[in-house]
Formats: sequence, C-alpha cells, structure tokens
Amino acid sequence: MTLRPLRLAHLADTHLGYHALHRVDPETGRNQRAVDVERAFAAAIDQILEGEVDLVIHAGDVFHHTRPSWSALQCFVRQMRRIEDAGIPCLVIGGNH
Repeated sequence: MTLRPLRLAHLADTHLGYHALHRVDPETGRNQRAVDVERAFAAAIDQILEGEVDLVIHAGDVFHHTRPSWSALQCFVRQMRRIEDAGIPCLVIGGNH
C-alpha cells in the first residue's frame, strides 16, 4: 500500500477587519482596505479549494481586532463554510489579538 503525503494549507495573520486610510470602496461603501483584506482571504480559500488539500490550518490572528466587525465575522463564516462544504477539516488556532 502506497501512502500519499498529507497536503496542508497553512494560513495565518489574515487580520480580517483591518482598515486603513480613508478610501471607500465604490461597490460596497466600506473602507477599501477592509474590502481588500476580505477579497484576499476569499482568494486564498479559492486556491485551497482548487488544490488537493487534506487539512487547512489557520495559525492565528484571523481577525485584526478582539471584537471583530459584523462584516469581518460574516466573511470568515462564509469562507469557512466553503471549506466545510468541500469536506476539508480545518483547525483554527487563536492568535495574540
């Protein structure tokens, strides 16, 4: 019997909810940087789902703030559901903020 290597996807320091400057995204009316961070997170999940990943590990600092915004929470739940729907186990480790 030949065992194939375990394929991990590792994420960390996604800092959902981070915002900077005062630029507003014209599509959403929200802070442009916060929208960019959420889109980058979704793109990372896209790549994970396109690969043959056996396990996803998020090694901390999912959110930028200890009390994340509603939109940051929604983004995280939406992306984790995609991973769950694909049947990929996911481990999320708490960060330092």
